[in-house]
Amino acid sequence: MRILPRPRAFGALGALAVAAAMLSACVAAPGASADPSPSADPAPSSPAATASPTASPTATTIACPTPLPLDPATGAMVTTVDALAALGEAAAAACYGDAKLEVRGLVPPFGGGTSAYTWTPAWLASGGAFSIHGSRDPLAPYLWVNLPPSFGACSGDPHAKGCPGGQVGTWVQVVGHYNDPAAATCVATPVPDFYPPAPPMSPADAQLTCARQFVADSVDPYVATGPLPSVDPGLCPVDPVTVDQIVAGTKSIGDQYGLGCLGAKVLTFDAYVVPGVGLLSGMEQTTVDPRWLADSLNTGAVLASDATAAGDATHWLVVRTPPDVPDDYQAHACDGSAVDPTSCVFAPYVGKYVTVTGHYDDPESAMCREVVAAGDDPLLDPDALILYCREQLVVDSVAAASGPEPSATPPTTSTATRP
Repeated sequence: MRILPRPRAFGALGALAVAAAMLSACVAAPGASADPSPSADPAPSSPAATASPTASPTATTIACPTPLPLDPATGAMVTTVDALAALGEAAAAACYGDAKLEVRGLVPPFGGGTSAYTWTPAWLASGGAFSIHGSRDPLAPYLWVNLPPSFGACSGDPHAKGCPGGQVGTWVQVVGHYNDPAAATCVATPVPDFYPPAPPMSPADAQLTCARQFVADSVDPYVATGPLPSVDPGLCPVDPVTVDQIVAGTKSIGDQYGLGCLGAKVLTFDAYVVPGVGLLSGMEQTTVDPRWLADSLNTGAVLASDATAAGDATHWLVVRTPPDVPDDYQAHACDGSAVDPTSCVFAPYVGKYVTVTGHYDDPESAMCREVVAAGDDPLLDPDALILYCREQLVVDSVAAASGPEPSATPPTTSTATRP
C-alpha cells in the first residue's frame, strides 16, 4: 500500500517484543545473493535456483530476503504479495527456486492483458492468469497467479464463474511456486499483425520467462485470521443485533466483544449517522498499514442507535469503511484521505438513518502492520496489531432507512476522538 511518511505514535497498542516462528534456513541465507545470469537453468529444482532478470549477459546480484515463517498446515513458506512484488519475478524465482510459497490476497475486478506472443503451453505465460492484491488499495502491488492443467476448466479460463479469478472481491490463500517444470517446454511465437511488432524470442528466453511465473498448487478462500477471543456466550448479542447491544457489550467486556461473539458473521442493523465525526481524519499516531483499518483514530463513520443517543459519545459505535465501498476501487474514503470528503459512503446520510451491513474479522486484518522507517525500531507487537484490526467493525454496504424523526436538531460535535 501507499505508505504515509509522517512519523506517528500508536497509542492503542504497546511495544511488546514477539518471536516469530521462522524456518531454520530459507532458500537463500539472510543477506545471501543469487547470481541471475542468463546461463542459469530456466526450470531449476533447487531452492538455490537462479534466473536472469534482464536476459542480459551482465550478471546481477540479488539480495534474497531473510528466512520466511513456515505454515505447518500447508508446508509452505508464508510471504506477502507486497514482498514478492518488491523482489520482482526474476529475483523471486532466483531466491526461492521451486519452493512452496503461501500468499494471501484480494481478487480485483479485472483480468489479464494481452500478449504480443502466442505461448505454448498457453496456461503458463499467455495472460491466462488472474491477479491478487495485498490490500483493497487499487494501486497496491499485485501478483499474477497461473493455473496449471490440474485446475481443470479453470486453467483454460481462470476468470470464469466459480473459478478463482472470477471470485471478484473475495480473499484467497494461494500456495504455489516459481520455476515450474513445464517452463522447460515453453515456446513463444510473435502474434501476427500485433503493433508494435514483437521480435522473435529464443527458446532460452521463452523458457526463462515461463520459469519466472508464479504457478498455483492450490487456491482456497481465505476468511479466518486466527482464533476468536474467548467470550461468555451468555453475554453475546441475540438476533437481531442492534447498535445498543454492540455498544453495551463493548463497554462491559472490551474491544474483543464483537469479534469474540460474532466472528466474521455478516451483520445487518439500523443506525443513525452522527454528524460532525467520522468524516475527518483523526490524529495520526503511527505509520500503520492499511490506514483505513489499522490507524487507531481514523474512522469510517460514527453511528448511534438514534438521534438522541448521538449526543452522548458513550453511545457511539465506530465503524470502518474500506476504500471499495460502495464501488470497487473508487476510494470513497471516510477517513479524511479522500480528495472530496463528500465521496464518503456515509456523507449523504449524515444526520439520517441507515441500514448497514458489516462484519468483524476482516481478512485484510492479516495484512495489518507497522511501517518502520529505516533505522527506527518497531513500536508495536505485530500480533496485537493484527488482533486490533480484527476487532474493527467493517462496513459492507450502506442504504437509507426509515427511523424516528428527531424531536430537535441533533447536536453536532467537532472531535473525532473515539469513545
